Amino acid sequence: MVTAVNDGECVITATSNLNEARTATCKVTVESVRSTVQGVLQDQGGNSRFFTWNLETERSWTPGAAINMADSLGAAVYDTVNDKMYVRDNDHIMMHEVDMTTGNVIQSSGTSWDSINDLAALEVFSTEETPLVMGVGGGNVHKPCDPMSNSFGSSWRLSSDMSAYTGASKLVAVASAGQALNEESADCDLLYVMDNAGYLWVIWYDGESISYRYVNTDLSQMSLEFPRKNGLNHCSMVADEDGILYFSYFTGTS
Repeated sequence: MVTAVNDGECVITATSNLNEARTATCKVTVESVRSTVQGVLQDQGGNSRFFTWNLETERSWTPGAAINMADSLGAAVYDTVNDKMYVRDNDHIMMHEVDMTTGNVIQSSGTSWDSINDLAALEVFSTEETPLVMGVGGGNVHKPCDPMSNSFGSSWRLSSDMSAYTGASKLVAVASAGQALNEESADCDLLYVMDNAGYLWVIWYDGESISYRYVNTDLSQMSLEFPRKNGLNHCSMVADEDGILYFSYFTGTS
């Protein structure tokens, strides 16, 4: 494996162990990812906290405020429409609205039985009066609900199509990508969902139902195992303003 350390161009040469006369070369151009990601993580000490990571200049994330929540982290979602952060714990399966500056819990929902791997806030159909988030878990895309209702019981099942077309068994991450038109030219919330075979599902939600298609990615060639811890895959994904997706993969330890 070759790891890039700086921007620039280089030529990589591979030489056969059996015959040194046989070589192959390729020219590689390396460019830094000029983005900063923000979110919520659980550190090695088991503390849930906010973080910031400048992917261009920093080798690792910078810690932010610790979240005043004793339970382990399940999933988190930032509502861009209402500028609110919601964190779902993985012990009591409750949703918490959290102050992003202090880390204090503002309010908490009741408990839920539904296992959610990742969450995304809607941007087209979410309003101040009715904030809406969607979740993924198993082979299900859970229908939109108010985050503080924590009611993810109703869902659209993609299990059959996943099994038939990508060979996946579960959906592990979801990202909101703003507004888009579906095939009927209707305004929709656009979402991207990653399955555990490394395929990306493009989903259009028109306010009542979804339509979707799948796209192969390089991740499907990496034989990723998607281990679980405490029943969840702990993966996440976010889309930037240019539509570039950043996928966070849980290795089983980090």
